[in-house]
Amino acid sequence: MAGEWERLPAAKPELAELFAEEGGAPVPERVAQWLAEAERLVERWFTLEDPTRLEPAGRELFVEATLDSGLTLRGIIDWVDVAPTGEVRLVDYKTGKAPGRSTRRMPCSG
Repeated sequence: MAGEWERLPAAKPELAELFAEEGGAPVPERVAQWLAEAERLVERWFTLEDPTRLEPAGRELFVEATLDSGLTLRGIIDWVDVAPTGEVRLVDYKTGKAPGRSTRRMPCSG
């Protein structure tokens, strides 16, 4: 994780701003705390989903469907597994943070 983090801000400087005081350089303690948490999450993922035994049918697949009402739904499927029996498993990894409550109302019928 640390090696990847050292590479990322060079490619995307805006990422370093995530750990900076307003208008300043990244705070090393913030970076270290984030890296430690990221490492724990990756380790946990490897205990739950051993990627050495899985070959996904797809990763980060864009999906789009238009309903009969004309409403178009779009999204990303993080991981698709197909079992030898033909069963399909769709996985949507979460960051652990619930999305904010939307104040925008969508019209519905029925």
